[in-house]
Amino acid sequence: MEYKYKLSALPKHSNQQVKIKEKAKKRRVVIRFSGRANDVEIREKEQESFK
Repeated sequence: MEYKYKLSALPKHSNQQVKIKEKAKKRRVVIRFSGRANDVEIREKEQESFK
């Protein structure tokens, strides 16, 4: 959920198997490929993303 929301503001759920946990902030990146990607291409994209 977005940082502007609080855990207490989430709607209550009816499924007891659903567990909501608070986790530390972490930066994530989404990489889009057209076609297939191999390990080398993935490593190159990772390096570009975290410069």
